[in-house]
Amino acid sequence: MLRPGIITSPLFDSVDTLKKRILLYDELWVPGVSSWIEKGHIEDPDVEEIENRNDEELLASVAWLVTQGFIKEPPVKLARGEARSDAIVEALRKIYSDAAKSYNKTYATAMSAAKHAAAAIFNMDLAQTRAIAYVFWRDHQKRAFPVIFPFREELAPASSVAKTQHVLSIVLKRLPDPRPDLPLEDIVAFKRDPETIEKFERFWRWTRKLAKGGEEIQELEEELDWLPTDYTRQVERASKKARYDRLKVWVTVPAETLENLIKLRFGKIAATLIDLKKASIAAHEDEVKLPGGEIAYVKESIELLSPKRQS
Repeated sequence: MLRPGIITSPLFDSVDTLKKRILLYDELWVPGVSSWIEKGHIEDPDVEEIENRNDEELLASVAWLVTQGFIKEPPVKLARGEARSDAIVEALRKIYSDAAKSYNKTYATAMSAAKHAAAAIFNMDLAQTRAIAYVFWRDHQKRAFPVIFPFREELAPASSVAKTQHVLSIVLKRLPDPRPDLPLEDIVAFKRDPETIEKFERFWRWTRKLAKGGEEIQELEEELDWLPTDYTRQVERASKKARYDRLKVWVTVPAETLENLIKLRFGKIAATLIDLKKASIAAHEDEVKLPGGEIAYVKESIELLSPKRQS
């Protein structure tokens, strides 16, 4: 199941933020990203409001993530004649067009112009991401998640998307700022690792399960604070057992293994290595079944982003 996040240009405030976003979704849908790359700059009418942003670095990072398939143009077309119109689509188009008209107006002061521009950008981005999510659900019965403008539970109390995003927002707050020397390549490699993919699936199943429950914000935050700590203890116990099991494999055959190495009996050496591999696989399977395993992805994401400890 695909879990895409929808995000728009003024909301890419830094590479560090981008690193954290791609950890929570399968991919990010960015309207207009192909045009940015073709023109060589990010089209952002409010770029002066984003301090200390390195657009050259950001564009290079976005372009690389496009080649890796983590950032894409939305598959949903919103232009007239391309998307079937209905009352919701037309309402969102009107919000977008009314906001866009703010750029053609004259204001009494620079402060007034800035406030109207900020409000216009907010409404344009909200309308655009909402429309993409709505049309994707209407035409394909699949969910996409507006990243910055989530569906508010107060406005849609029965919405599983709103509750899922509520949980994701709490998780995002737990992710630290990425360490300065963490390359995007490491995050992509992390997300493509088969064991990580399995843990990511478990994390999202857990997220949906929480979204279906009736827990309050405080209860969700308490669970997210407690689960990683408890899971860490469980992993440490499982790791000790795995090291013991591997040690038993080697201790039971040291003389024979040495003899096989001297005489180059590859079959028996391979059999010993297979025993070790079985012990490693068993340890991984035990780890996946540990209480709190649903949160393993969050724990490992935090470790990936955090500064490495000096040995």
